Amino acid sequence: MNICHKHKFILWAPPRTAARFVHSALNGIGGLSQLTHSIGVPLDGAGYSIVCTVRNPYTRALSAWKWLNQIHKNEYSPHDFKEFVRKRMPITSVRPVSQELGHMLEMVKYLVRVESVEADLRALPWVPSTQVFPPNAYRSNYHARVPSDLYDEETRKRVHQLYHEDFVEFDYDPNVIPNKF
Repeated sequence: MNICHKHKFILWAPPRTAARFVHSALNGIGGLSQLTHSIGVPLDGAGYSIVCTVRNPYTRALSAWKWLNQIHKNEYSPHDFKEFVRKRMPITSVRPVSQELGHMLEMVKYLVRVESVEADLRALPWVPSTQVFPPNAYRSNYHARVPSDLYDEETRKRVHQLYHEDFVEFDYDPNVIPNKF
């Protein structure tokens, strides 16, 4: 569990939501336990603020594709994202955040979005305005392409269908594929 007793918060960091970067950035203020993707509130964290990381579902799906190919030695359609979406999604290890949190979603006090990660981190009351964050290694590079280059109408619709709840809950526009990862 990602818990910081010093500043009384718990970090919920679902996979492929810049979890390592956010954990590292928050660990810079001291007291954060080792990174896990566990969701919950331990007994000694009752009453703590909940911080949750989220990511646009379109870039999260791309991140999952890249990550799964790295850890499984290119078994997940390494050269064809569209094929990956058609044949391999949904992926149980990268479920919609809203689904993963379920009824606990209402406990989240602060969202940290990949798209505005540094501004969202600076908005947390325990992060000093002078805090220096680690280099932004959370942004992927897909051979100098932008996310929309990797989508066609079928894959856009499929990702939208699978992550519909996240588009709604976290106010992402399903008609816009971000221009950067």
